[in-house]
Amino acid sequence: MDFNDLEHLALQVLYRDSGELSETADDLARQFDEILVDEYQDSNLVQEAILTAVSRVHEGIRNIFMVGDVKQSIYRFRLARPELFMEKYDTYTREDSQFQKIELHQNFRSRPQVLESTNDVFFKIMTEKLGSVAYTEDAALHPGAGYEPLPESASEEERDFSTELLLINTKDSILEELDDDSADYTRQELEARMIGMRIREKGVWYGIKKKELTGGRSTGISSFCCEASPAGRKALWRRWDIWESLPLPNRRQDILPPLRWRRY
Repeated sequence: MDFNDLEHLALQVLYRDSGELSETADDLARQFDEILVDEYQDSNLVQEAILTAVSRVHEGIRNIFMVGDVKQSIYRFRLARPELFMEKYDTYTREDSQFQKIELHQNFRSRPQVLESTNDVFFKIMTEKLGSVAYTEDAALHPGAGYEPLPESASEEERDFSTELLLINTKDSILEELDDDSADYTRQELEARMIGMRIREKGVWYGIKKKELTGGRSTGISSFCCEASPAGRKALWRRWDIWESLPLPNRRQDILPPLRWRRY
């Protein structure tokens, strides 16, 4: 039995064959004063039916609080329906009401330079057709975190928070001589090698940064996160031996494990 089976079995418990709510649903609904739903943009129709059944919506009491960001919806392949989010976003009011939306525009995770670069890209490429929402000033990331001024002793490199864009020429003649599968994997290895090299270069510097330079947080190699498909992740691990010759202590065993991965 997997998670999808559990969802459908829950529906059988909560709904009669006629589609009406069961006594079990009524009993459960009375147990919950509030229902809080995170990552609502990735809910599907089955989950929506379950949440509705155990809420008190059928009594006229709106006790479901949903949090989400449709720009982060990534589970359509699991039948996520971001339009459930957008239907509420488009119809709920900003004023106090039973159907109220509260928009959070500030980002507290990144420096303004990171947000500016991100906004610059998504203003150009994200449309309602592509991402279910147009990337406007309302959808953009606005800095909310405060950072202490850098000390006068900070170097020019320590003061540089600009975004870095790394490019590889994948049309190199060497790659074009390989078959499609080999060429594709070689490109991934090249990307992995370049990313890994840059992490290690920056990792030396970040590892000795003082807390006053980072807004009170210690940083190190574990501060980096690699966005990679399973194939790209495998490529990075395979190519790590190339970088072992770099003059860094405690190489593979201490450097690789702390790296955090996001897979898609």
